[in-house]
Amino acid sequence: MNTLVGNKMRNPLSSIIFEGESAVVSQTFRIANIERLRILAIFGIIWFHTEGAVGRSIGYAGLPIFIMIFCALAAQKSKPDDFVPFARKKARRLLIPWLFWSIVYIVCKALKQSLSGADISETFGEFSIFVGAKIHLWYLPFAFVCGLVINLLHRQTMRISSAVTILAAAIVGVLGLFCCSVTMSLTDLPVPVPQWLFGLPGIALGFAVGRAGSSLKRGLQKKFCLGIVLAVEGMCLLLFCLGYGHMVVPYGIAMVLVCAAFLSTQRSNVQLLKFSSLAYGIYLVHPLVDSVLQTAGIVSDNPLIMAMMIFVVSSITILVMQKTPLRPFV
Repeated sequence: MNTLVGNKMRNPLSSIIFEGESAVVSQTFRIANIERLRILAIFGIIWFHTEGAVGRSIGYAGLPIFIMIFCALAAQKSKPDDFVPFARKKARRLLIPWLFWSIVYIVCKALKQSLSGADISETFGEFSIFVGAKIHLWYLPFAFVCGLVINLLHRQTMRISSAVTILAAAIVGVLGLFCCSVTMSLTDLPVPVPQWLFGLPGIALGFAVGRAGSSLKRGLQKKFCLGIVLAVEGMCLLLFCLGYGHMVVPYGIAMVLVCAAFLSTQRSNVQLLKFSSLAYGIYLVHPLVDSVLQTAGIVSDNPLIMAMMIFVVSSITILVMQKTPLRPFV
């Protein structure tokens, strides 16, 4: 997971893009499996953050899924947006909510420390311009940069052969997967560098999938997507054999699911689009919901039940917020 310009669901052709976008009118119909995958991915991230959950690395596939969906959809535009208006739009959708939720989490942390008698000055020292007040907020400035990179790449490669562009992007993504995985395994890096390294390969891989879907005939699109999947799975196998397995499971799963979703053709209905429009907000609010449930003593020893509670309460929270003046922040 950009201007969530208007979250209102107008018709089945409405567009909902996590990365920062909750609902934006699209030039084409939305694919149902992409929206379903977005919902599955946000639950996966909640599962990753749930204490005691088994197979957390599987759930973390949700992050590269969001990044690749975002980049793929952006790369499918027949005419890229002008850079400056595009940057302003993304800033409104990503950086302003980033500031808003940073303030929310700072206030919550300060209140909690104040009630416990701790020094609240330490709360403000945790703020970082590349992260915010809570670690998961690193994704918003990252997504903003992703958007700018994809816009520039899309504009600069419009006149280049689609096959060459897709092949080059796929190669960069696969090599990036190797380099980022090795770097993360060998070096102790400060936050949010590991998070950014984790997300970087998804930019090129998503761009390749998007361009394949927008500029190639159906049969050729399938062949290119199959080639991308095989290349990524092969690299994941190599990384696993070499002992650099941190990114293997998330990317191995995400690449298959994203390509499969983009190759499907079933149209989304209004209900599915409305549900998937909650994903961005759920991502932003779920740590706060988890903290509130823990404080209230509403917990479960079963990680699945706990993750489901966080997911449901977060969904309801965002559904309500979308009907208030706080809508632009979710």
